[in-house]
Amino acid sequence: MVLIPSVISKFIFFRFLLISYLRSNSQTNSSTTFYFRLNVNLQNGIDGDKEDIKERKEKYGSNSFPSKEMDSWLEIFIASFNDPTLILLIVSAIVSLLVGIYEAKHKSSLSSFNSNNVSFFELYSGCIEGIAILTSVLLVAIITATQEHDKALKFEELNTVSESVDVKVLRNKKIISIKIDDVVVGDVAILDAGDAVPADGIYIHGSDVTTD
Repeated sequence: MVLIPSVISKFIFFRFLLISYLRSNSQTNSSTTFYFRLNVNLQNGIDGDKEDIKERKEKYGSNSFPSKEMDSWLEIFIASFNDPTLILLIVSAIVSLLVGIYEAKHKSSLSSFNSNNVSFFELYSGCIEGIAILTSVLLVAIITATQEHDKALKFEELNTVSESVDVKVLRNKKIISIKIDDVVVGDVAILDAGDAVPADGIYIHGSDVTTD
């Protein structure tokens, strides 16, 4: 939500009492009682010291959405084998290995009286095609997992930067600038034209206020 002044040339300050959990804490009809319960002074703001901020965050939570846990590289690597093309290649490699082992034993039985004696070179020669296919599949899976994991990391960084918005709040009689994630329940926000409303709240004072 972005504030839009109806009179563009007029410089306006808007004040909102931020209450991210308004619905769960609005059991009173008196505004004065409500502000008292949140321990906020509309002229001075909240105390804003470390203990006050910590207590409000513990009681009401932080002004941020829970971040989705990103898949690890290993999870992406395992998921890459769900690709139909890779599955087909793996099946082809297994068939090639079985055929190669059979042919190696068959050739050994024709050239030697002991049919169970198959040299490593003969076995490797028969399986070289299957091994090559499996190696290719493994390389494709590694490259795919690495690229997808890098993309996820960059996307998360971009989201962090885009959501890192500065907000002006009134604390201990002073207007200070903080990050939107640091806004707590009870903060009085000072919003200029074009600013985004950082949380659900109660409109306190202003004029010519519209939002998109």
